[in-house]
Amino acid sequence: MIEAVFVLHGAGNRGRETAFGHLVAGLAEATGLPMKPVYWGDLGAVEADVQSVIPTFRDRAGFRGETPPADGTRGGALAERAIDQVVEGMQARLGDAADPGTVRAVVAQIEAFWPEALALPEISDPVVLAEVGATLAEILLDFSDEAGLREFNPAIFRRWLTRCDRMVGATRTAVLGGVNESLRSRLVPGAARFVGDVLVYQRHRETIQQRVRNEIRAAGVGTERTPVRVLAHSLGGVIAMDLATDDDPLWIRDLVTFGSQWPLFHLVDPRGGQLAPHEGHAPAVLPPSLGAWTNAWEPLDPLAFVAATRYVLHDGRRPRDAMVPHLERWGVWTHSSYWHSRAFAGLVRSVLGPGEDDGKEER
Repeated sequence: MIEAVFVLHGAGNRGRETAFGHLVAGLAEATGLPMKPVYWGDLGAVEADVQSVIPTFRDRAGFRGETPPADGTRGGALAERAIDQVVEGMQARLGDAADPGTVRAVVAQIEAFWPEALALPEISDPVVLAEVGATLAEILLDFSDEAGLREFNPAIFRRWLTRCDRMVGATRTAVLGGVNESLRSRLVPGAARFVGDVLVYQRHRETIQQRVRNEIRAAGVGTERTPVRVLAHSLGGVIAMDLATDDDPLWIRDLVTFGSQWPLFHLVDPRGGQLAPHEGHAPAVLPPSLGAWTNAWEPLDPLAFVAATRYVLHDGRRPRDAMVPHLERWGVWTHSSYWHSRAFAGLVRSVLGPGEDDGKEER
């Protein structure tokens, strides 16, 4: 009889049967392994209207800059090139009306104004800079007379330079602000669930761990004599590793984590229990309560970290880091793609399937 695999979900899961249960059932069918979901999502973060705390740029003036940034965009070759592109745009619009003496005076005004400008020095797009030059040319033409551009008024021109600078800044800030608001409105709700569950777990670790420990030990496994097989996604992998390395550990024979942050968490926030903090670049030694560890990661999963570089099992073997191939149809956010990957299902079957040595050898 094949031992059941206990499956821990990650952050953001709500609904034992509707969501998480379906994922586990699908993976069980794909692997041919009996699986038991261990649900803790009801102990996670409170569901809230996070949209209500996202700043909005509607009905607000776009440009609020007062102090130029202290960077290299205001002088040197970059500034010279930007000014050249403004002048080229201006000359292209002036055409035959471009009196050489007036153009030189205009260029001198632009060069003198550039270090004081708030927005123009940060613009590198040649099309935008050329349009600024064309706008300045239109202003010059509007103030010209039959004598052409010979009656150049530096004070008036400088005021228009200032207005162009503010217009560019307001446009840029409004556009970027709108993009920022749109992206945050789309991404923050999902991110809030993940971050919220991480924060709740860090504060109430014992409560969530006890839920997981009780569900597994109720099946008569998880002790030194009856170590268990565990499959854990994302924050579930953090929970599983914390339990396996606890002073009163959950004994795990074979562990498969996927999309897990635990390798990072112990680096930056030592987890305690049987584990000492990292010392320099030496690997942290994992206790005997963790028999074998396979850590799966996907190339475009930003929340997955590798383990073999900084950890070693009690018998000297390294954990196995296994890459799950990326498929184009998954797009660029792949943190949950493992559940539907045939390659990942094959990895799970090879590690947690029947056989005394499955998952024990480093590969």
